[in-house]
Amino acid sequence: MTQPNRIVVALTSLAGSLDDEAKALAADLGSTPYETRMKLAPGMPAIVLSTTDTDAANQLATKLRARKHRAIVVRAASVVAASAMVSMRQVQLDGNGLDSGVEQLPWDDLSAIVHARTPQQPDQHETVKERKFSLGRAAMSGGLVMTKTVKREVTTYGEAAEHVLYLFRASGETPWLMREHGTNYRGLGIALDPSSSRNFTLAIDQFRKRAPHAKFDDSLVRRSVPDVDLYAHLIAAA
Repeated sequence: MTQPNRIVVALTSLAGSLDDEAKALAADLGSTPYETRMKLAPGMPAIVLSTTDTDAANQLATKLRARKHRAIVVRAASVVAASAMVSMRQVQLDGNGLDSGVEQLPWDDLSAIVHARTPQQPDQHETVKERKFSLGRAAMSGGLVMTKTVKREVTTYGEAAEHVLYLFRASGETPWLMREHGTNYRGLGIALDPSSSRNFTLAIDQFRKRAPHAKFDDSLVRRSVPDVDLYAHLIAAA
């Protein structure tokens, strides 16, 4: 969801059965029960409408809530991209909160901890054409043709999937992001492990222990979604 004027309506929990809501939602959207069931089947939160029409978004959310479901309306402009979050380059714990080395996040301001897995980025293959000097052509043409076209295959390797942790704040301040790799875990002290994956898990356990009031969700580890940042935000907002 890259357009800043885009609005999504998402169901965060169902009051009834999926099949019943699929039929009712189909009537709301002017689609088929099969199409709406496909929106709901992967689980909650489920984006049921993406639009630029504010009235349409609010009207649908009102209908969903009237059926006792939980629904939220989110503007794309309010979703903070992972690249704009406070990056936890080090794990530093104390009695009051987390320290990124630049900023601090008090434990009592931590409202939601969302464990997710970024998607594997596919490798990109392309054929590149370029002109190169050709001594043979230059000699054969008497200097009239100096180059030849050379083709070569170029492969750009995509990023591997990685575990990430979103830390959302009750105050509404910029969320924090911890990545499985590239994070200094020395703040874990004697619990420090040679494995980044193990340290990542240990850090999550410490955060949850120190902020038991914060909502924890790891559904995005198992679920593939088109926009991890957006779905993490929806989970936190729910």
